[in-house]
Amino acid sequence: MFKKFSTKLAVCALLLTSSGAFASNISGTETVTDNYATMTWNWSPSGTTVIRWNIYVTKDDFLVVCGAYATQGGGSSTLKFSRKSLRVSRIRRDGASLIRNLDFFARVPNQHLASELKGQQANCVTTTTKDDMPDANFEMTSDKSSFR
Repeated sequence: MFKKFSTKLAVCALLLTSSGAFASNISGTETVTDNYATMTWNWSPSGTTVIRWNIYVTKDDFLVVCGAYATQGGGSSTLKFSRKSLRVSRIRRDGASLIRNLDFFARVPNQHLASELKGQQANCVTTTTKDDMPDANFEMTSDKSSFR
C-alpha cells in the first residue's frame, strides 16, 4: 500500500508510572515487521505496553504513520493507562511534531507479544506533511509521564 520509508527511526524510551488515547482517520493498514521501532511502557505496580510503529511514504510523497500495541498484566488499568498515554503521545520529525494523539494505533491481542507483534496489522494515518527531508530522524514522545 505504501512505499517503505528508508530513514532511520530514533526511539525515545519512556518509563511511565501510569498512562493515555484518540481515534483519527485511518488511511489503511500495514503488517508489523522487523523494520518497526519498538517502545515499551512499564506501569506501576504491574503491567506492560509494547508499541510498534513505523513511517511510510505515499506515492504522492506524504508521510504515513503506522502503529500497533498490545498490553500485558495489570488488568483493565494497563489498557486504560495505555490509551491515555497514546492520546498524549506524538511522533516527531527532527524535533518537530509530525502527528499528535496516537490513539489510532491498532490494539493487538497480547498473545502476539512473544512475536513482538510481527505479522499483525498496524493502523496507518496519512499526514499532510511531505517527505522533503530524506535524512530526517523520527521519534515517539509523550507530553506526560504519569497518569491517574
